[in-house]
Amino acid sequence: MFQKKSQLKLATYWFWTALTIIIGITLFTGFKTYQIAQAFGSPLNRNIEEWLYIKTVDYENFNVFDQSVEELFTMIDEEVDLPDPLYIYNEFDLEFDRSGQLTSFYAAVTGENEEGVFEWFLISDSDEPNQLTINSGENPDREVLSNNMLLSPLFDTLDQLSLEETIETWPAEEVFGIYYDGYRSWGTNDTGIYYLGNGGGPIRIELYDQEILGYTVSVYVSGKTETITPMRYIDSSLNVLSEPIDPESEKPEIGYQVDEQDQKMYYLTEEIGYRLAVLDAATGSRWYGLEKTEDAGESWVSVNPDPFDGRSGSSTGLKFFNEDFGFMAIARRDQATLFRTENGGEIISPVTFPDVQVPLIDDETYNPFRFPDMPYEENDELYVTVGQDPNGDYNSGAKALYKSVDDGKTWTYVDEVGIGFGND
Repeated sequence: MFQKKSQLKLATYWFWTALTIIIGITLFTGFKTYQIAQAFGSPLNRNIEEWLYIKTVDYENFNVFDQSVEELFTMIDEEVDLPDPLYIYNEFDLEFDRSGQLTSFYAAVTGENEEGVFEWFLISDSDEPNQLTINSGENPDREVLSNNMLLSPLFDTLDQLSLEETIETWPAEEVFGIYYDGYRSWGTNDTGIYYLGNGGGPIRIELYDQEILGYTVSVYVSGKTETITPMRYIDSSLNVLSEPIDPESEKPEIGYQVDEQDQKMYYLTEEIGYRLAVLDAATGSRWYGLEKTEDAGESWVSVNPDPFDGRSGSSTGLKFFNEDFGFMAIARRDQATLFRTENGGEIISPVTFPDVQVPLIDDETYNPFRFPDMPYEENDELYVTVGQDPNGDYNSGAKALYKSVDDGKTWTYVDEVGIGFGND
């Protein structure tokens, strides 16, 4: 009996010893694997980051007619602990059907948490029905955006609207949307503008000599913004009208600029310029048309209604060296494409760059350089830097430098350069 007990104790000791060793090796190996993934920015790193930073929220019972958009953000806050206040980082775009059920959702928001760390959150449709995916991350070097991008006016404005009544005259079979990207200027264009905040319903305004400013919430018919004018609501309690516009003070600056509607513009002179006008927007993507002005923006003429050859996304730049020769770019998800024209935008072609492969692990390679900047001229030659996607972590955000000796038709790889190199 004593011998059997001794054998049992010995077996138990070796069992727990072996289990402790196995757990220790597993934890150590897992930690080292994570360190390697971090160092090399590998797909494994992205999988780990997905496990750590991507959350989901179910919204099966959510209805925009019965519940507020603020309540939807409260559901999201319960999952990821959103900062307060929140700011629009890119835009807010929600679409719903005639019954009020969500059909798509996109919002990029940002803010500082209680520890003073800057955080961003990308909220969009999941592959699963009735579910949102929330990507998040930290960027302590980034400052919070200005009050022009506050999210709260979206909630305040929608609280004063009956969405069901707003869309009742629009075709029943359509999909409808809510769009918001902060404080905007509409110039003197009062098309579809309504004021709220007066204690009653929306008031249609007609102004001819004053700039219309305000946090603007647009309600639209998806894919029909050119034929069915969106209804644009401004809470007058949050905004004031500006003084009458002085035409002399409104002359554009020469070079690249972005207007209040986030439309990219490039002026060659105070009179002549180009812009990428937003023709339609839905679920985080935009469709652009290239337009030209010869009277300092008083009027614009369409040059190319589809400069990006059917692509939608977010424009990342526009630059013209003269009235014929220029470049423009569009980004979608984790890649951007640079386009070139040599006839003032009538014909626009995508630019290709030689592939640059950097090492991963196990003799694998990949190309991290996916986001081209605008080209610049130096010693009669063109140069351009191509950066990484927003989550790229190769070599502290390094970029690839390319050179062209044929006005951007073809490019050759020069070297790897530090972040910020060559931007103008």
